Amino acid sequence: MVEAPKGNHPMLLYGLVFGFWLALTLAGAAFVIALDTRNARYEFLRRANNLYEHVLNVVETNDSVVEGFAALLSVMGDELDHDKVVRYARQMLDRYPHISMFEIAQRVLREELDAFVDLERRNGYPEFRIKAFSYETDRSWREVEDKPLYYPVVFIEPLPAESRSVLGLDLDSNPFFKRSLMESAKTRSPQATHPFLLVEGDPAYVIHRPVESDGPGGEVDPYPYRYALLVIKAHSLLSAHAEYAPGMRVLLYHAHFAADDPQGQLAEYHTPLPGHMEGLLFPRFRYSRKIENPGQPFVLNVTEQLGWHSVPWAPLMAVLGAAALSFVILLLYANAHHRSEMHRLEVENKLFYLANYDHLTGLSNRSHLMDRLRHAQHRADRQGTALAAIFLDLNGFKAVNDGYGHKAGDELLKRVAQRLLASVRQDDTVARLGGDEFLVVLENVAGREEVALVAQKLKDTFMQPFVLDNKEIRLGVSAGVALYPDDARDIHRLIAQADQAMYRDKERRTDAPA
Repeated sequence: MVEAPKGNHPMLLYGLVFGFWLALTLAGAAFVIALDTRNARYEFLRRANNLYEHVLNVVETNDSVVEGFAALLSVMGDELDHDKVVRYARQMLDRYPHISMFEIAQRVLREELDAFVDLERRNGYPEFRIKAFSYETDRSWREVEDKPLYYPVVFIEPLPAESRSVLGLDLDSNPFFKRSLMESAKTRSPQATHPFLLVEGDPAYVIHRPVESDGPGGEVDPYPYRYALLVIKAHSLLSAHAEYAPGMRVLLYHAHFAADDPQGQLAEYHTPLPGHMEGLLFPRFRYSRKIENPGQPFVLNVTEQLGWHSVPWAPLMAVLGAAALSFVILLLYANAHHRSEMHRLEVENKLFYLANYDHLTGLSNRSHLMDRLRHAQHRADRQGTALAAIFLDLNGFKAVNDGYGHKAGDELLKRVAQRLLASVRQDDTVARLGGDEFLVVLENVAGREEVALVAQKLKDTFMQPFVLDNKEIRLGVSAGVALYPDDARDIHRLIAQADQAMYRDKERRTDAPA
């Protein structure tokens, strides 16, 4: 459909100028921030990798220490040299302060249980008994079940008063202790438990390593006689002296759990986090890497949310100052361009109006009518509907022209156009073909009966006289109807069919003036 040229409203133009300036400003600011963001990302990755290397070193140290502890116990055989074990443990604790405790668990068969408990009590632990602790539920001591064997803790170094109750704790009575014990016995390597709260209340995990001893015939004993244990307090895995940037969050968790599962979380550290708005405006860096250790399968997650603290203010203010100057220049150019554009559009609109509308009545002319008809035809074909053309010719108009003059005739044609427009729908088209001939195009019509009613309505509008210079002037009208596609499938043929129908209607009105 042919449309008239449309001019931009001044506010729209200035809005575009402002938008263009704002885009340039933001682009410049973004460029400055992007350069700084790249440097910030390099620093983030450096800090995250340093954290990873620290955790990896701690984990590998744990493996080395527990392997050495197990080797020492293996050399001693069945009889432990208590003093020697204590000296070794204290040396390692001094060297590696992240290790909380050294422990030993020993296999005790059901038939040996009473004698074993009696021996431990005589050896300096009068309150010693075999027991279990409900870590996952009410965190209370309870009696152990009757079973073939037990793995009570028989040695702890250091042994503060609050830890003495752990002596006699049967590791085989707890599911997550038992899992790591069995895995360690199977692989003959250090295995860590899932994170848990110690009896003393601190978050920690325990590393188990079976003490090497061969079973009968040189076979590997599936139920080792002793286990060497390291108790690692979880918070010690993250360095207190690491570089933690503002907006950084560090999380270390066990790989058997999801990152957001509190049961698997070992240690967490975060600085004050930026607000919600900063989270929308600034990027967030993410780093996730699994610690390459089969016995301590941990994952390190590091995030850093940039915020206002990371903005390079000096170069950014320079960009904003240059942007303000460019805005003034753009505004002056836009004002000059707008005046030129308005003049051009005014000329184009006049030319468009002359090419598509009747200059006297304001109705569509023949060119615009044909364009509207083509679009109506295509729409009817797509939707499977009909359209109608009503050809109208005024009866008695020549007499008005001759009797009252062309000026009165022109005014009368304007009044006719107004009545016709008021009698049809807004989407329908009314066109002046020339002289006193008009064509009305109706889209999406139900059938010939509906069109006949519209044609009669158009005729009825001429029942009322027109008043020009206080004089009543009566006109008649002849109408012819043609339907697409019933009467014609070509728009030119459709108009011709309506024209012929109009002449037949005029011939029937023998009393109408020519």
